Amino acid sequence: MAIPFVFVWRTPVPRIRRSVLSVWLSGRRLAVLSFVLLSASACTSQLGRLSDSGIVPVASPSVESRSPVPTFTPTVSVEATAMESPTVDATQIIEPVNTPMPAPTELVIAPTLPGTKQNFEVVGHTALGSIGWHGGLALAGDCAYVGNRRSGAVTIVDIGNPANPVEIGRIPFRRGSQPVEVRTLPERNLLVVADLAVAPYVHTFDIADCTNPTPISTFDLPVPAHEFYLWQNEGRALLFAATFGGPPDLVVVDLTNPATPEEVARWSASAVALPGRLHSIAVSEDGNRAYLALWEGGFAVADLALPDLSVIGADEPGAPVFWFPNTHTAQPLTDPRYVLLTSEIYTCPFGGVLIVDVADAANPVVVSSFTLPENRCENPTAPAGVFTAHNPLVIGDLVFLSWYGGGLQVLDVADPTQPQRVGQFVPAAEGAAAESYVGRHPVQTWSYPILRDGLLYVADIQSGLHIVRYIGPGADVVAATSYAEGNVTVSPSR
Repeated sequence: MAIPFVFVWRTPVPRIRRSVLSVWLSGRRLAVLSFVLLSASACTSQLGRLSDSGIVPVASPSVESRSPVPTFTPTVSVEATAMESPTVDATQIIEPVNTPMPAPTELVIAPTLPGTKQNFEVVGHTALGSIGWHGGLALAGDCAYVGNRRSGAVTIVDIGNPANPVEIGRIPFRRGSQPVEVRTLPERNLLVVADLAVAPYVHTFDIADCTNPTPISTFDLPVPAHEFYLWQNEGRALLFAATFGGPPDLVVVDLTNPATPEEVARWSASAVALPGRLHSIAVSEDGNRAYLALWEGGFAVADLALPDLSVIGADEPGAPVFWFPNTHTAQPLTDPRYVLLTSEIYTCPFGGVLIVDVADAANPVVVSSFTLPENRCENPTAPAGVFTAHNPLVIGDLVFLSWYGGGLQVLDVADPTQPQRVGQFVPAAEGAAAESYVGRHPVQTWSYPILRDGLLYVADIQSGLHIVRYIGPGADVVAATSYAEGNVTVSPSR
């Protein structure tokens, strides 16, 4: 059986929390995996942060001449080639019809082995030179941008023909950079890249020509951004950077004019006696509410009236509003009464999903949980795999989740109290790198999925960019959705 996440409560008594957690872990092995959180260093000069070479082109034919698929060798900057594998930042694992109708055929979910696809069609794939260590994903026009932890560059991919995505260039950064997190606001011709390495830089680019991003600005944060959310309305664009290692835990920067970024707010959990570090944040479309994933501190909802952020229910010093181990992401469902939480745990039993009712935001209530069958820790189907939940995309009643070794999983949450798995796409690992900071398993699907014009785009740490079409229950809603993204406010113009 999948291990249900039902050990959630609100109490200020650490001893009780520890004892209940120990019951959950009884009979299970829990390893502790620590990464080194890199310290931040400031750099006063705006020069030298990007490679002098600018955009590194990769030889590729014109869109019209792509059949048959050409072969090419991506050009990597000298700095990127010479780099050693970085010390990865950051993750401490703690772990009524009158006529009778035939019953619908329930999808029998297969083990999540490489190459498994159920209710998906494969459209296109590029292994991006099989370099591995890929990170976040962003789209704009006919371009996709894929971050990376080791190459020191963001890869530019031509997706004008989704069946044949082609790498066309790279944006190189200074030696030692980890440009992992990438986002776009296409209607503003804006690409934003956060560096997870020692230097706490955020870079902005003009992507009026998406194939040739032009630097606009580079600005420092007090601590490197581990993740960030881009929020916008008609007049304003804001970056909400979760540092996962503050204080401060959150830095809000106004990017309305990206040439002159302006910090507008800082917030720290410790300042309001909340435990934990802010791993990620989601912001409501109206900008008035924030959903905080506080890792070891659990989950909380906050009212936003910048520069103020007020956590709802934070009235017991030192107590989490809602505890859930390694709370990675908090994402409201289509009905914002419910919020989906993911837990990132790299050892079996792996992290899964909770759905909580936040009608009373000060006292969230668990309504359901979900984990993969791979949480049967005895006799695993893929001993080297990590099968933990990661980043969600909500479309109508469906949630598409990157799930490391589980690939791309699909949950039907029409009834939030009974989530049902209705599809999965597990990359075949074609062109996968030999290993990454997560391990040697060839499937490590990681990025937030992005939906555009009926196609789903997702990046895998090992095997690059995948483009697929969902054909299961609710596919009509997916096909009719022009654009959806989990960590950016989507403009109605998209």
